[in-house]
Amino acid sequence: MFPLYYPGIGPRSSNQDYYLRASCGAGLLLAVADGVGGNNGGEIASKLAISTFYKSFSNSVEKNSIKESLEISMKSAHEALITQGSSVPELKNMATTLTVAFIKNKQMHVVHAGDSRLYVIRGMGLKQLTIDDTEVNKLVSEGVLSKEDALVYPRKNILTNALGIKDGFTYQSKIFTVKPDDRVLILSDGFYQVITKKFFRDLALQEKEFSNYFFQLVSKCKENEPKDNFTLVGVQIS
Repeated sequence: MFPLYYPGIGPRSSNQDYYLRASCGAGLLLAVADGVGGNNGGEIASKLAISTFYKSFSNSVEKNSIKESLEISMKSAHEALITQGSSVPELKNMATTLTVAFIKNKQMHVVHAGDSRLYVIRGMGLKQLTIDDTEVNKLVSEGVLSKEDALVYPRKNILTNALGIKDGFTYQSKIFTVKPDDRVLILSDGFYQVITKKFFRDLALQEKEFSNYFFQLVSKCKENEPKDNFTLVGVQIS
């Protein structure tokens, strides 16, 4: 498995997205973090979260289960942001999303907080393994908003959960069995906001070579003029 990545800056003056692709614990570790743009230090937050997560996971996975190591590392990254934000006034309230996949022996362990996403494309289907931690998604799940109303909801980008928030931080955790030729993609909201799930799926049916598929997605994203940083990390399971 050879992972690909593309960190796009878009119209922004800096890139608050950060990514990771690394061999670790005899498996493959992939991650995307998107620093919260409305808060101070979004760029620092995403880098700090991923660097802390990677260091923690690398140390923990040798002596704990994969699930435990991922959860320990998620908490460590969150606490690192809280500590840094509390000690540096300019970084107060900094926060970031973080979506991580660890793939080993056909098992993919996922931990997630925020609104970056993880897609698995298999055959004619696309499955989103993460749930967006957003105000609009919460209202839809509670039946307050319809899916149609959600499309024009004015606060679509408001997060309900992220690393660095002081109260109520949570994370999603799951295990998914991957199969040969599955395509695993982790992407920030700047990417999926301008490309539909249908396009991800339909292009996969047309383009059998993963690297061609990956960079056609990047080209399509650029063509659609994203309004934010846009990051994509992906791999095809061998």
